[in-house]
Amino acid sequence: MLYLRVSIGPLGGGTNDPKALAMQWSNATGAKFQGLDKMDSAGASRDIAGFTATVNGVPVIQLIAMFPTKRYRVGVMYQAPAALITAGTFR
Repeated sequence: MLYLRVSIGPLGGGTNDPKALAMQWSNATGAKFQGLDKMDSAGASRDIAGFTATVNGVPVIQLIAMFPTKRYRVGVMYQAPAALITAGTFR
C-alpha cells in the first residue's frame, strides 16, 4: 500500500522559471506535468507544479512547492495515491 509522502530535495539547476523546473522533474522522472498554481507557504506566495505518475504500480498525484530563494533552492513534494485524492477523503 502507498501512503502520503512528503519529500524535500534540491531544485534543478540553471533556472528559477517554474515551468522549466517542472519540465526538469517531468523529464527526470517520467511524471506527467499537469500545470502550475500558487500557494502561500513560509510567509510568501510560492509556485507549485502538479504531476501525475505511477509509483510501484499505484497512480499518484504529486504537488511540488518551489522555494528558489537567495539562501537555498529546494522543492517540497507532497505525494498521495490518486484514489485517495479523487475519492474526496484527502484533506
